[in-house]
Amino acid sequence: MRASIVFSLLLAVGLIAQTNAAPLASASCSTNTPNGISVTPGPNAITKALANLASNGATYTLLLAAGTYTEQVVISRDNVVLRGCGTVKVQFAKGVSTSGNNNNAVTSVLTVSASNFAAYDISFNNINPQARDTAALALTVDINAKNVGFYRCTFFGFQDTVLIHRGAMAYFSNCYIEGSADFLWGYGTGYFKSSTIASNSPGYITAHNRASPNDDGAFVFESCTIKPVTPSVISGNSNIAYASTSSAYSLRNSYLGRPWSQYARVIYMHCDIWKHIAPARWSIWSPGNPQTSNVIFWEYQNSGQGDTDTIASFAKVITNSATINPYTLSKLFGDISWIDTA
Repeated sequence: MRASIVFSLLLAVGLIAQTNAAPLASASCSTNTPNGISVTPGPNAITKALANLASNGATYTLLLAAGTYTEQVVISRDNVVLRGCGTVKVQFAKGVSTSGNNNNAVTSVLTVSASNFAAYDISFNNINPQARDTAALALTVDINAKNVGFYRCTFFGFQDTVLIHRGAMAYFSNCYIEGSADFLWGYGTGYFKSSTIASNSPGYITAHNRASPNDDGAFVFESCTIKPVTPSVISGNSNIAYASTSSAYSLRNSYLGRPWSQYARVIYMHCDIWKHIAPARWSIWSPGNPQTSNVIFWEYQNSGQGDTDTIASFAKVITNSATINPYTLSKLFGDISWIDTA
């Protein structure tokens, strides 16, 4: 059967879905924005603008004009806002081999190492060529700070798309995050609200790690859509595609997560979970090292095409709201004054 026919049939029965990250809404980039600085595309334009910010502790907003910014951006100053004014892409091609002890931190398109950072209406893309079995570790965003927020942003990657470090706290609202293997990973705390979490190839959505049961850290998904997508080509180079064949989505071999440590903590609540998720829904780390003895892998009031009748023995479907309450936004973060709820 021709690939195009297979694709059409799978799309028709809902086993796959086209990438539907709509063009980002244009932000209202008023010239009256306090401490607003206009930035236009050019060589290292964002990096240069950041370098010129005063070190006075005030909040500065970089107003990014529509276009593509090809650079690696590092946020090393507290109180910075990046706001996309129109359709804005920040992209870079960088990856290291999955073989050996390579430092994947050098691959990130956006690195946040300072607190009170926010980004609005921006697409962050690691355009390093990827293919299953020859994948490179290629981060899209590396978060190592508290009070980091993303609003209506998109993140494209394959393996290890978003990293949240130990002690870091990040909030994602109405975002689109795409990847394949362990593409939301790390040790810290991430809260994903009303966002689309898209698998572009069979794999694992999360890989969370806590060193002990007393450590902070959790990944929580509230009111998100968990779905498969067809290959995303995010630049003019047709060789840059983030998926294997579309027929893979009929195999139900993606997982909500696997434990990077035995104390991993991941919760999905009120989410729409599509049928690409395997019947067990959650995976062990590896056959020789399952790491499931003390995990918190919970689901609460989810819906969708999948079912929980065959859920893995180390995961749970929670029915009591009191049990899930410690993982609601205000309980998990405590102070949420830094979160934009507008």
